Formats: sequence, C-alpha cells, structure tokens
Amino acid sequence: MEGVRCDLRFRAGRCRPPIRRRAVPAAGKGRGSSTVPSRLAVRDLTVSLVQADGRLAATYDGLELDVESYPDRYAFAFRRRAGESGEVLVLTGSYHPAGRVLELQSELAHRFTVDETAALFAAMGRRGLAAAQGQVRASGHFNGSLHRPDSADHSLRLEVSDLRLDALDGVVAERVHLALSAADGRGRVEAARVVCPAGVVSLPETPFRYQLPRPTQAGDRRALGTASAWLDVPALRGVIELRRSAHRSRFWRRVLRGLGGRGVVRFVGTARWAPGGRNPWLGSLRFAGRGLELQPFPDRPLKVSDIRWASAILTPSRLELTDLRAKTCGGQVNLQLAVDNWFRREKRSFQSSLAVAGLDVRALSAALGAAGEGKITGKLTGQLALSAGPPGGSAGDARLADRLVGRGRIFLDDGDLWSVPVVSWLFGRLGLERQRSALSDAHAVFTIRGPVLHIRRAVVANPLAGIECRKGTVNVRTHQVDAVVVAGTFVTANPLSRLLLGELRAKLMGRHVRGKWDELGAKDFVPLPAGKIAESSVKLFHQLARSGGDLSAEIGKTFDELFKRLKP
Repeated sequence: MEGVRCDLRFRAGRCRPPIRRRAVPAAGKGRGSSTVPSRLAVRDLTVSLVQADGRLAATYDGLELDVESYPDRYAFAFRRRAGESGEVLVLTGSYHPAGRVLELQSELAHRFTVDETAALFAAMGRRGLAAAQGQVRASGHFNGSLHRPDSADHSLRLEVSDLRLDALDGVVAERVHLALSAADGRGRVEAARVVCPAGVVSLPETPFRYQLPRPTQAGDRRALGTASAWLDVPALRGVIELRRSAHRSRFWRRVLRGLGGRGVVRFVGTARWAPGGRNPWLGSLRFAGRGLELQPFPDRPLKVSDIRWASAILTPSRLELTDLRAKTCGGQVNLQLAVDNWFRREKRSFQSSLAVAGLDVRALSAALGAAGEGKITGKLTGQLALSAGPPGGSAGDARLADRLVGRGRIFLDDGDLWSVPVVSWLFGRLGLERQRSALSDAHAVFTIRGPVLHIRRAVVANPLAGIECRKGTVNVRTHQVDAVVVAGTFVTANPLSRLLLGELRAKLMGRHVRGKWDELGAKDFVPLPAGKIAESSVKLFHQLARSGGDLSAEIGKTFDELFKRLKP
C-alpha cells in the first residue's frame, strides 16, 4: 500500500478504532455525548492480483476507502476513481449493528480480462473453468434488515456484454449478452442471447419472481444458500438454434453430427431455482416443460412436438429428468433420465428408461434422410433400460460404450425386414420373394453389455414363414454376429399345423450364423442338425403354423414375462 492515511481518535489514553462499536451515551451526560466519529481513510490504494508463478494478472489502482464509526452505526464508502478506461466502482452506505440494518448503494462498470479471471478461478478452485472476458455494468441499492433480507427495499440493474467463457478443455460460451432488472421480488429479463459451440440460445423479454435468501434464525451468518431463497420463472420460453461446430465434447460432436449440425428448438415451460448448501451458486434447478417443440432438420420432416415433462432437476451432484413425454413420427415417447456427478467426468454415471409406442419406422427413416429401397418399415413399440457406471481405472472402461449395461424388448408390427441380412437370407432359402411376401411382425428381448447386444429370444413371422433366434450376440462396434436361428415355412402341401411335433422338427431349418452382418454369405450359415433344435422352438412353430404366422397375445405375454425376469 502507498499513501495510506489513517485517522484515529483517542480518549482517556484509549484508541477508538472505527471497527469498535461504542455504546450510545444517554442524553445530557456531558462529554460522553460527543458525536465526533472515529475515522479510517485509505487513499491511492493499489491492489495487485498475482498468479501462483509470480506473473501479474491484474492491477486495480486509484482505490479509496473511508470508514467512520458513530455511536449507533458505521458509515463506509469504497470507490475507484474513474480514469481513461471508464472503470467505475462505487460502494457506499451504512450499517446499524443493533438491528443489523444495512443501507447500501452500488455502481460498477468493469471489463475483465482473461489473465484476471484465470487467476480468480484458480484461486477459488473452480474446477472446469479456465478463464473469462467481457464487460459488466451494474447498479443497485439495498435498505433493510439482514434478519429479513427478503422484506428489504432493494433493486438491481445488470448488463453483461461480449462475455466469453472458457473451460479447461474448450470454449463454453463464445459470446453472452444479458440485461435484466429486479426490484422487491419481481424482475424482468430484458434481453438474453448465448452463442456457444452447440448453437445459439435466445430468450425474449421474460418476467420472473424471486425471494432473497433468509437466515434460518436471527444472527445466522450462513444466510446465503438456505432453502428460503428461490427464483421462479412462470412463463419461460425461448429458441435454441443448433449449429455445426467442433465441440470440445466427443459426445456433443456426435450428437450435432447426427442432427446435421443445424435445427431449431422452441421451448415453453416453467423454471424454479433454489440454492443449496453454503455456496449460493449451487442448488437445484427444476424446469417443467409444457410445450417444447423440436425440429432438428429444417429441410426434413422430422418433428418432435408436444414435449412435456414433470420436472428437470439440476443439483451440484445430480441431473434428473422426470417423466418426459413427446410425440414424433406418429408415436409416443417416454423418457426417464438421471445423471450422477454430471460435472465430474471421471466419476460420471447415469441411469435411463425409454419407452416408445406406435413409432412409424418408415417416417423416422424418411425424416433422417435414410428412406428408400432396402429400409426397415413398420410400427415400433418397445422398452429400454440403460445405465453406465463411473469410468474404471483401465482405458477401456473409460469409454462410455464399454460401460453400458441394459435390457430391452421391442415389437414391430407390419414391418418390412428384408433389409436385415439374416432375415432376407433365410426367407430366400425358404423360397420366399420380397415382392410376394407379406409384412412381418417381430418380437425381441435382449440385454446390453458394453458394445455387445445379447439376444435372449427373437421371433419374426408372417403368414408365409417364420424365424426364431434362441440366443445370439451382435457387436455394434465390430459388426460381428454370432447367433443360432431356426426357420420354417407355413405354405406346404402338408401344412405344419397338421404335423406331429417330431415330424415338424425335421421340416425346420436350423443355422448357426457367424460373421459380419454387412458381409454375410452362404458360408456363414452353418447347418444345424435337427436334433439340436430346441423343443420350445418346435412348439413355437407349431403354434405359428396354426395361427397363420400371427404373433398372438399369448406369444407377446411370453416375451413380457421374459423381459421382466431379465437382469442385464
């Protein structure tokens, strides 16, 4: 410090420092009634922010501090003289200890730099944040008791512009602009726009309500971060414009690549935030959607509409999405999702549950630009439970695909499955032609372990023929298929439904399929002796022959029970 001036008042040999409170003397008690204050004044104060390695990060000069002690209150003023840079810092007011009443007026105009914020983030231990730069302007006042800050008279005007926020592994936000005002429990977001690698988020003028934090009891210094504070946005709406970019996250790069890197999300809902713990910035965010609409491809017909969910809760350790429902491609989608340690990649894990009903596979393929000959069609209904634990110590366990564990079941109604290599080869061997074969129904139950899908049982059937897979694996990473399948035709001179089970076994075709699914040939379908065909498979084909290839409710119930018994 340079140029420090300190005025201290002594009485009867004792110093009266500004930080010591004196009792208010009774009226007319002689010299004790003097109101001349003790005063501390600091002029031309310079504060430097220094990195751990000794490099200068920022310098704040021209600072002034005044503190005056009166019998019943303290008065203070902290300011920075405005220079050529236009920097402004003014903090003035008074504090009454008896009732913990604070009167405060403030004004701030500051452009912060990368070096400055990098040092601050490092000092505060903000994991994941590297640096920021931009302009902030703020002004406000507060007049009331700290026992009940929610009932104090207060106001705030804040404007953030040209803000850039960097993380340790890339850019979080390239440009942020925010303007808001608030007073006495009500406020308004006047403008909000965030440009980030994934796209652009913008909000129209949005009103909100809030409550300042309140101590749980009088004199509690942990006022900030108590559950009494909240922020409520009863009519939240906005637009997210997706865009192509080299996002720092491999996951988001893949998502954006899959979405074509463009599209529009319009959302409507309510949001409520409450701080938790001693850190007022960490808490829970609950967002209920009441009409979100997603159109990821402006030039394609895919549209996800009427998206609603009970709540989306965000806390420092958990992200939870409850009962999300949406309509797309003629069907209904339901999703539950929970992510633990979402902000710590080395400990992140998740659990999810997905259900779809009546999803038009042809419409979905067309919307994704994959329609045409040789594509699967039909109405899809199914369930999928999927989870992943935190990364392990090995490099392999660190990959999300290697940590996946789940189970699922699907039913495809009136589907064209000729584009599935195993199905087309077996139907062809049975003498069926695609143009003349009827649409098929399919049931399948499976589990997931890493990149490998384990088929527990699957059936494909139509009025002409059927296929069953009792067990098998499909590796989505290497495209390897290893499965035992049984096939049979229902159109014969001696219908299968009239054969005895022993005779029926000899009419069925068993194969052990092993190879890459996109390169399967005759050599990959190894004949299976009739004696190796399971008794339950024979009974299934007898039932299918009698029903004309119809996957009846009884068969569906069998798959339901199998799915319930499954453990990933």
